[in-house]
Amino acid sequence: MNPSVFVDVDEAVTLGVETNLAWSPRAGFGALSLLQVHWQIARRFRVQVGGGVDVRGGQVGALVVSRFILE
Repeated sequence: MNPSVFVDVDEAVTLGVETNLAWSPRAGFGALSLLQVHWQIARRFRVQVGGGVDVRGGQVGALVVSRFILE
């Protein structure tokens, strides 16, 4: 399941929270929550950065992510 909420702050900036929830008989429960900023730098270039928490098998870890998109 991937419940997420995003809001356009202005024409070039979007803020959001992305959550991923998973369960399997072998791996058990997993959850990931990321706060994100999407920034439209140029008409055809976007940067997404975020940070959050990953919980799997009773272990908790921190995440930092980035994505560069050429549209």
